[in-house]
Amino acid sequence: MLTSETWAALVEAEDLYGEGAEAHALAMAASARKQRDYRRAHVWTAAAAELHILHNINRQWARPRGRPFGEEQPAPQ
Repeated sequence: MLTSETWAALVEAEDLYGEGAEAHALAMAASARKQRDYRRAHVWTAAAAELHILHNINRQWARPRGRPFGEEQPAPQ
């Protein structure tokens, strides 16, 4: 179960960094550990773990960037 702090960190990272959100969350966790802020480190580590899961699920269903519309291509405008 996600805490409200972890959810806020997850949403912040996803909104700002998209596919790079997990790496950002891990960097924030490492920074917090260096500062000996273990509560914050735990929040960011948990957010990174959830982002990893979400991005793996997305990769299974997302279309490759080269063909975002599948076989259909948008009409030229």
